[in-house]
Amino acid sequence: LHLDDERVTLTLAFGDVADVLPKLRLAADAIYLDGFAPDRNPEMWTPGVMKTLARLARPGATLATYTAARTVRDALAAAAFAPALRAGFGRKRQMLAARFTPRAPLRHGAPAAPHWSERRAIVIGAGLAGAGVAERLVARGWKVELIERHAAPAAEASGMAAGIIHPQVSRDDSVLSRLTRAGFLYALLRWRALERDGHRFAWTRCGLLQFGRDVREERRMADSVRALGNPADYVQYVAREEAGRHAGLSTENGGLWFPAGGWVRPVNLVTALVEAARPGLTFFPGRTVNALVRDKDLWLAIAPDGTPIAAAPVVVLANSHDAARLVPVATALKRVRGQLTCLPPGSIAPPDTVVAGAGHLIPVGDGAAVVGSTYDFEDDDPEPSAAGHAGNLERLERLLPGIAARLSPGRLAGTVGFRCVTQDRLPLIGRLPDAGAASANTARYKSPAWDVPRLEGLYGAFGYASRGLTWASLGGELVASAVEGEPLPLEGDLADAIDPARFVLRRARRGRL
Repeated sequence: LHLDDERVTLTLAFGDVADVLPKLRLAADAIYLDGFAPDRNPEMWTPGVMKTLARLARPGATLATYTAARTVRDALAAAAFAPALRAGFGRKRQMLAARFTPRAPLRHGAPAAPHWSERRAIVIGAGLAGAGVAERLVARGWKVELIERHAAPAAEASGMAAGIIHPQVSRDDSVLSRLTRAGFLYALLRWRALERDGHRFAWTRCGLLQFGRDVREERRMADSVRALGNPADYVQYVAREEAGRHAGLSTENGGLWFPAGGWVRPVNLVTALVEAARPGLTFFPGRTVNALVRDKDLWLAIAPDGTPIAAAPVVVLANSHDAARLVPVATALKRVRGQLTCLPPGSIAPPDTVVAGAGHLIPVGDGAAVVGSTYDFEDDDPEPSAAGHAGNLERLERLLPGIAARLSPGRLAGTVGFRCVTQDRLPLIGRLPDAGAASANTARYKSPAWDVPRLEGLYGAFGYASRGLTWASLGGELVASAVEGEPLPLEGDLADAIDPARFVLRRARRGRL
């Protein structure tokens, strides 16, 4: 929750303290504990809980609590806090204060607070990823220099005709399901905030139907919704008849109904994000960064002619697969072509909602629709092809049989973009690893990702693949939080799952660094 014109960010974590604390990624300067009497709530005051607090505290962090029980003092002292009794308030004679004074740095302790020579950042790439990062940094008072090699923002994959947004749902609530839920819900939060601030971008909240590919998958969808117990305004399972009522046409299958799902023109969202960041943003269109050079505590973005474009202590690479040209990213980035097919008004009777499954159909208004999308490896053709349109029409036929029987692929228009896809299909968001330094001591870097050495001041936000709308807002918030040393807006295991250092860690475990 962002409060007081975003000068205050409140991160709430719901759950049992023993379960939730280990999932947090933060470095606390001050800790305040509930004053419930330990004998009434002993699980909150165990030595294990205090040791977890020590992992989350920066050296010198203060702690205060209403309780002054001896068991709490002893547990704090055992976790390297120096406790002391202080005068209490009201009828309470004493309270407890403490300071975290570890004798040696904890290996997995909270990181030191970042100290930048100036609050200025370079963001390379002005698509969804870069605009999302820029807007979140500017909201925190940073000056951002946004560099784009094309003449305008959203000139590559973010310039596609339309994009859909919805989360993944699985019975086991997998890492992907939890990540896309976080990305989806945070995107909706940020988009509403943009609209409240007057930055409108044609966000169409028509709902989204995701069909099962067959009876077995449809049954799994129904089982997943029942097992997870999600709120009805997040996801529902709907049978064929109800799916047809949502879509406004006859369907052959049931599936998942996402009431808050819908579609966006990505270029409009990018424009809104750039406009929102405008007070602290300098835009450099038509400029290619040929290299990044470290000069004392600054990074220089160097043009092909050797002159610096901009300088800042922080650089965020949000330039898709081109990021690997500037820094080693420790994993292969695949460039995957995607083609959308645009159906003109009157060519079909479009549904009332977005329909997805083997492909997707987006009703974009005035009787027109967009169908997608191809997933073409080793195809660098930037122009739409008849073969791509034919593939999309086949996907449409599987979604809604008979709806496009009279369409000819050779007469259709479309758009092409190139996705950046990682080995595990998850994005790379966060501090970039120093693979060279890690290779010098492989034995040490075989456990948590936060052990891996990082490139000072270098962050990544790329590898968004087909989920740019889902990842853009959350990725921007995650990078900005890391730059500022704030609590991360994700559970620790989810942050690890998209940490750019994860591939260094995997290679170290296999002895391949």
